[in-house]
Amino acid sequence: MKRWLAITLTSLLLILFIYPSAFIYPRDTLPDNNDTRLIAYIIGQVQNNLLSGQSLYYGTFFAPDQNTLAYSDLFLTSAVLTLPFRLVTSSPIVIFNIALILGFLLTILSSFLLFEYLFKNIWITSLAVLLFNFSGFHFHYLPHLQTFSLWPLFFSLYFFLRFLKENRPLLLTLFFLTVTAQMAESIFPVYLIFFACLIVISTDLPAVAGVEKSHSTNMRSFHSLRSVKMTKHSLPFIPLWIFLLFPYYQLHTSLPEATRSIRDAAHFSLGLDQIFTQFHGWIVIILVIASFVFKAWQSIQINSLFPGSPRLPAGRQVAFTLLAMTKLRGPKLNIFNPWIYIFYFSIIMSLGPVLKIFGTNLRIFGLPIPLPYALFYYLFPGFTGFRTPSRFIVLALLAAVILIGFQIKPLFAKLKNRTKVIFLLLILSLLFMEADLPLKGYSVNIKMHPVYLEVKKLPPEAVILELPIKLWNMPDHEIESIRSLYSLEHNHRRFGGFSGFATNSWIDLVEKINANGLNSENTSRLKSLGITHIIKNNHLYNLQGLSL
Repeated sequence: MKRWLAITLTSLLLILFIYPSAFIYPRDTLPDNNDTRLIAYIIGQVQNNLLSGQSLYYGTFFAPDQNTLAYSDLFLTSAVLTLPFRLVTSSPIVIFNIALILGFLLTILSSFLLFEYLFKNIWITSLAVLLFNFSGFHFHYLPHLQTFSLWPLFFSLYFFLRFLKENRPLLLTLFFLTVTAQMAESIFPVYLIFFACLIVISTDLPAVAGVEKSHSTNMRSFHSLRSVKMTKHSLPFIPLWIFLLFPYYQLHTSLPEATRSIRDAAHFSLGLDQIFTQFHGWIVIILVIASFVFKAWQSIQINSLFPGSPRLPAGRQVAFTLLAMTKLRGPKLNIFNPWIYIFYFSIIMSLGPVLKIFGTNLRIFGLPIPLPYALFYYLFPGFTGFRTPSRFIVLALLAAVILIGFQIKPLFAKLKNRTKVIFLLLILSLLFMEADLPLKGYSVNIKMHPVYLEVKKLPPEAVILELPIKLWNMPDHEIESIRSLYSLEHNHRRFGGFSGFATNSWIDLVEKINANGLNSENTSRLKSLGITHIIKNNHLYNLQGLSL
């Protein structure tokens, strides 16, 4: 207990140093000036829905569309975790900063739990925690709470790995519980959990259970028993999953534009160069490369000791070494073999549907070079709703840190404790220098203009349009996310909005309003959609009596 208290306090001090704005200016700053405003609104709106009994996916933006929170991630888990703080504040900015601090803290603690289970060594565990949580790869996603706060991912993998080894039903229940928590927060990391667990099962499940691979009957029986047990324990959670996913399913089946173009996936994927340049994560990159080179050199040295043994060509020798680099002595440790496959899989998936470098597609005979992500896009459920393959890099980071840990572990065993402490402090210092800490906070002012006090007095069924209305690709579009935050106070639906998705009909009308103003055609269309009032030049007008 004392150890975990010390880890928690140390983690909070590190978070304070890394992003002090969340502690010092919690009412006035956010990690960026765009997406975090949207997330702050969504968390606040979900909390309002929980407290008022509204539909969980009810959103005030994009009226008259229904369940508009399904246009983005739900952040239900963050909303529930921070709900008790509504007793002392209703500020969505404060609530977001609390969610960020809690999410970061839980990510550190859960990663410590997973790494300690894997390494059984406090020094390597500490190194892995530092490399994952404080690397540029992780800090890159600070404004994206759904990819930065990864504690459900760590807990899920921890419970799953323990279940494979111990076969305790409670661990399986806890696994599905944390998967559900992740699904309630954001769907994409659930895929990271799924693929990681699938690779673990595919590569080492027989070894974990002590089943000889040559005994095919035993293997089939083993797989069958595990499948039955996992299916049985997932049944209580299936209704929850259907409840959480059904609005997204409705959206994608009713609106063709909800299916993301594969060109979007290509645009938001990584180029080969960006793995090295976008994230400012050179400490991890150098350690990964050093681990690979060291293991290859170790293999060559072993071959030189046995000159009569068959030799592989140099290229194949290195490839074989990299694939086998996580193999440790002893059957109980075979569960760690999959991490090299998880690393390669995640890196390749982060590159998206086609291979590119320096912003240009690499081509053979004039054709783009396809990558496995393209198959997943067309064949795997849910992939047509994603547009950011680059986020697979966080799973690659996790696998890379684990691989580094296993390679450094034998070397660390030879060092004195004082040297280990100095090494950890050196790594932490280099990570902090690399990240250019402390991270910057962006000021945000959600003090409403007095016109919104008039909006607050309107009947509950009133729907407003604020002018000028902005699309996400227009200058000063950030005002739309501020207006969403206003709506948490006045509680009226609004035609405008900013999110990860918008319908084609909404975009068409916004473009016409910006091009032609409130002419008779646009006004008639707004009235047919149920828009009742307009805010223009900070004055409130009734749409029915508006003079054109």
